Amino acid sequence: MSNNHETRETSHETLKTCIPHQGSKIVKLINKFTNSPINCQNAPLHLSRELYKSNLFLQNEPNFKNDGMSVSPFIKGYYENLWLESLPKNKAKQTQNEPNFSPKLASFSRNEPNFKPNYVKIGNLCRPTLSRNVFRFYSVFCVLRPLLRQIIGFCFTKICRKMARKNVLYLPALRSPKGEEGWLKIYKENSVAKGILKIATCQFAVGGVVRRNSRQICHYIEKAAKSGADVVHFPESALSGYGGIDVPNFVDYDWGLLRSETEKIQQTAAKSKIYVVFGSAHKINRTDKPYQSLYLVNPEGQIQCRYDKRFCIKAELKRYTPGNRFVYFTINDVKCSLLICFDIRFPEIYRELYKKGIKCIFQSFYNAHQKGQSVHSEIMRQSMQCRAATNALWVSMSNSSGYYSPYPSCFIQPDGVIVKQLKKNKAGIMINTIDLKKKFYDPMEGFRELAVKGILSNRTVQLLNIIV
Repeated sequence: MSNNHETRETSHETLKTCIPHQGSKIVKLINKFTNSPINCQNAPLHLSRELYKSNLFLQNEPNFKNDGMSVSPFIKGYYENLWLESLPKNKAKQTQNEPNFSPKLASFSRNEPNFKPNYVKIGNLCRPTLSRNVFRFYSVFCVLRPLLRQIIGFCFTKICRKMARKNVLYLPALRSPKGEEGWLKIYKENSVAKGILKIATCQFAVGGVVRRNSRQICHYIEKAAKSGADVVHFPESALSGYGGIDVPNFVDYDWGLLRSETEKIQQTAAKSKIYVVFGSAHKINRTDKPYQSLYLVNPEGQIQCRYDKRFCIKAELKRYTPGNRFVYFTINDVKCSLLICFDIRFPEIYRELYKKGIKCIFQSFYNAHQKGQSVHSEIMRQSMQCRAATNALWVSMSNSSGYYSPYPSCFIQPDGVIVKQLKKNKAGIMINTIDLKKKFYDPMEGFRELAVKGILSNRTVQLLNIIV
């Protein structure tokens, strides 16, 4: 028993001396799986497999036997796979000055005088020359990577432009490697995706400080452009502030400042290549009250059209002049129009827009800075859903989020369902897509035209024949 114990201790010391950084690991494996002295030839099968997995035996050990079961066939490449010449000196390198120096077992460095290539030779698939070749290839790849990215980007740009011109690709908003809106610019200039319109509906706490309102608008314009939107939509009075709440009156109003901030918004729209719909007061002359207006700025930075609120509440009539005309415009073959807040109370307006072939309405609201929840919480979105469903309209509904706001901005599809809405009393932006090819539940289809013509019944067979 004592002899076996002495033999085991000797074997342990031999392992620790020959393989300083792995000897303790082998000893643990031996203690775990066997009580016999360390000997490769006598090691049990399960121990041999553990040593096989660990690659912890060298062909230079006294009891080495390459029988395919007791030791690993890849043993002789174990240290070489770690690039022995680059290992720390205190772990994988022995020198002639050490007491246990053994040229046969410890000469791992090519710079040592007793270095022997056959002790660090790697298997056929792991030769040092192969590793060096891989390293060289990787070095060259790192140098050429920026050039490769530019070449791939150039080819992708050409392909996208060609496909976009053929109307077979609806490009997403992607960033080029340099952080510029490269792919988005291609989409804006070349895509002709008909019947598809991506809308960014925004809300923020509109106030009486024009410069602050302008910064918020420009911020969301840039954010919408990065999201790939075609149009970004803002609340009523988003730039000028709402008369009677944010602005007491327009008697001594700084119209020069309002004009300069409007030009900044136009420049931001041109830079971002996006349509912008935002509310602001519009000066008529020195004596008349201003219009409560919505501007449409095109991607060239020009004011394409202006809608003046047609119906003003009694309090607004003290500060604003009502308008008397519709505006129409088309983006990506989607015919659109603009409306403001109190217009929602008059269904005849929406029916008139339906007769004009309008498919999408941008309607801006200012129901904010209230004392608390009001009737608007229960009727505004619901009324808008009704207008959308009865006239088969897409609706982007943007409201100010200044506390307290009774309802948030939302987006409604032609069947009257609210697709998405923002959080109440909190600034934000949401992206929604109009697709005219989509079909929605519409029980009025076939009968709506009768009502438009003034025929308010489909009872008789003669009317049914008209439908057919």
